[in-house]
Amino acid sequence: MSRAERRFDTIDLVKLLMAIGVVGIHSGVVGLQTLGRLGVPFFLITSSYFFFTKFDFNSNAYLKKYLKRIFLLYISWQILFTPLLIMQFKEDLPRNYSLINILKQLFELLAFGKHNGWGQSWYLLAILYGLPTLIYLLRRVPVVILSLLFISIELYFIFTQGYYMFLPSSILIFSPLTTVRALPYLFLGYLLVTKSRNIEQVSNRKYTYTMVALLILFICENIFIQNFLDGISTAEEIFLTMPTALVIFIWSISSSLKFRFALFFRNFSTFLYVIHKAIISFIIRMNIFEQQILIFLLTISVSFILYYIFLQYKKKFNWRWLNYLM
Repeated sequence: MSRAERRFDTIDLVKLLMAIGVVGIHSGVVGLQTLGRLGVPFFLITSSYFFFTKFDFNSNAYLKKYLKRIFLLYISWQILFTPLLIMQFKEDLPRNYSLINILKQLFELLAFGKHNGWGQSWYLLAILYGLPTLIYLLRRVPVVILSLLFISIELYFIFTQGYYMFLPSSILIFSPLTTVRALPYLFLGYLLVTKSRNIEQVSNRKYTYTMVALLILFICENIFIQNFLDGISTAEEIFLTMPTALVIFIWSISSSLKFRFALFFRNFSTFLYVIHKAIISFIIRMNIFEQQILIFLLTISVSFILYYIFLQYKKKFNWRWLNYLM
């Protein structure tokens, strides 16, 4: 069976689990705050892998089509979240409403998705800006040179995030929530497509053992950073973030498991990822709950209810713009 004909049900399930982990980060749930850090790296590898399985370097047609879909997804939700944008933008401005400060925040809004009320949107912008950048580099720079460049970028984020205590704070130039951090993961997706035959030659059982071992080591590294290096256990990037997310993806892509609700997993994971922070913001502003686990559970429940309502509206009215939200 060709790659195009295969079903990737396990990928869809893991995407949902990762989205739930991201909700755990923003809800402050202990444990999920750590494991959830694998979510965006996994999403980036997944998006890149499936993009490059269809992309032809002799034409930019598919790239334009793909970027248009990502842009419409981003801008459609941003329009819905306009009230959040206004509140967040105003709250983030210093008391001095100078033109320079406003222009600075507008730049950060457009470039990184900051100040818009749903900060996790940086992931969509990272793909929007990152894929054209990566393709440009792949067409002009040897893969070996790019590999060294992206390894350097990854090491930069490891030592400015998980191991920041060893470097002066002045070295932190790039935020981990930007396209710069996304590029190594997008590059990994490209490499996986070129090495797909090698991946398929290894049994899924070996990937399972490796994945479990890396997950345990990932947790242990976070505990070590917190208890022995006076760091935090929720760092955006540590040494095992990339290898663990990579092996989870490879395990998922090589799995032959089938799930009846795989399509639901896929669509709801996207819906949950983009809407959850708005719900959390509402819960916190209204002082509904203070306990992190209750905020987490309520966010998941409300997201599910809103997703069901969304499906009913989509089915009944068949408005074209509703398709852009998924």
